[in-house]
Amino acid sequence: MLIATLAAAVNLAACDFGERNPQAPEELEQYAFLIGNHTVRAWRWDAENKDWGKGYLETTWNGWWALDGFAIADEWFDIQFPGQPETTGRGVNIRMWDEKNQRWSNMWMHSANPVTTELHSKMEDGKMVMYQAYPETAQKTRVEFEVQDDGNWTRIAYAEDEEGNLTPTGRLDGIKQACGE
Repeated sequence: MLIATLAAAVNLAACDFGERNPQAPEELEQYAFLIGNHTVRAWRWDAENKDWGKGYLETTWNGWWALDGFAIADEWFDIQFPGQPETTGRGVNIRMWDEKNQRWSNMWMHSANPVTTELHSKMEDGKMVMYQAYPETAQKTRVEFEVQDDGNWTRIAYAEDEEGNLTPTGRLDGIKQACGE
């Protein structure tokens, strides 16, 4: 319901994504690459061949300024991998800058699991790096967003392998769509 209310405040089809409040922290610009409509190409990591495989699947990811321009909200739709049960799942994030702790506080929910997941993120070596804070996980995980010069972005997820090393699991390539597409 919260996201439906937030989304009603903007018109994604008309490319009305709201705007950052002038009084909001400048750090909000670090996640501004998510504002807009994106086509997302998803790749699975092929550990045996150590590459991203030979094809991709597409989905959408949409972002807008929320909470009167003091936060960023983004919604994405599940990717249908071959052999996976058909789903109409979607996830939503609310991203706010935590001035006290000098990091991002992200809340994530998915339609298949009504549990709120807390994520923390910050810029590291030019990438937005995100870690799960709650609920705690048995395995280490890491997600990296990297923005290209053309405004498109790549998100790579990592999970802990049997030896305790973080290895890639999936990649999303976000391609910003022009208004009206």
